[in-house]
Amino acid sequence: MQSNAVIEIPSGSESELPADLIEAAYLASTTRPVIFIVPAEMRRLVDRLLDPIVASAGTGKRGIVYIGAEQQTAVLTALTTSDCIVPATPALSARCRELGIPILTAASATSTLRRLAAGDSRSTRTHNSAPALAPTPSAA
Repeated sequence: MQSNAVIEIPSGSESELPADLIEAAYLASTTRPVIFIVPAEMRRLVDRLLDPIVASAGTGKRGIVYIGAEQQTAVLTALTTSDCIVPATPALSARCRELGIPILTAASATSTLRRLAAGDSRSTRTHNSAPALAPTPSAA
């Protein structure tokens, strides 16, 4: 499934959720969904954060798809078919580097997704543009 973004949400408290990024992701899910790699225990907190956003923005969006980090095939598919990758853990950052997949910081992705939500027709495809955080070359 192609998506506008893959965003990793790590375990933590509700106050640690990247609220601006989550809001921008939902608003940008007009044409394609956004995938959250999120632990099961965090899904209810993310839902609670999204409830007022969905209520005000409406449901005319493709929305958010949750997958767990343990779903390795789904994670790999998401990483290789999405336009914007935002890891939150060193493990996912390293996986992206191994695969040669550019990643964005949360701030850069928030800005990109807000432009997309506003109807900016420029692609969010980070694979073909300079990423905010370039993969580090492996030592030879």
